[in-house]
Amino acid sequence: MMNNLQRCFRLRSVVTQRNRSILLSKTLPLRTNPTRPVTGYPKQSETWLMGDEEIEKTYVNFFNNEKHDVWDVRQGINDFACLDEIPTPPIIISVLRACRRINEYSMTIRYLECVQRKCSSYKKLYWPYILKQIQPTLDELGMNTPEELGYDKPELECSVDYNTVFNDVDKIVKYDK
Repeated sequence: MMNNLQRCFRLRSVVTQRNRSILLSKTLPLRTNPTRPVTGYPKQSETWLMGDEEIEKTYVNFFNNEKHDVWDVRQGINDFACLDEIPTPPIIISVLRACRRINEYSMTIRYLECVQRKCSSYKKLYWPYILKQIQPTLDELGMNTPEELGYDKPELECSVDYNTVFNDVDKIVKYDK
């Protein structure tokens, strides 16, 4: 038993000496941390330092950049969705134009649904105003609102006349095995 313990400690010291010599040798390249690509929109930690006009200007400029692809636009939408703000009509219009430019109609509908949910408790106050402001852009780009597509109701919604259902219970045929 003692012999095994001594062997383990000796083995450990050999391994640590070998690691130390590898670490001290200058033949291994230094690992660098990968840097995040600069995309043009601020990080969430930086947005609270900016005023409302600066945030609007930054995001409008970001979405109006024609070099952005689907991933960049989606990332910008997700970053703004994390903020506790309802987007202003200029931001919404620039998102609509960016989605049309990259030909992502489904992203447009999801974004408009997201804006509606951000208006949640003030939906009757904010959503008609926003819709009035963005309607010319929607018409110009040939896009519909979620209400026009029927997405404001559940997909399988049907009206059930419970009187008819419960009166027909007697007509149910029971199968015996």
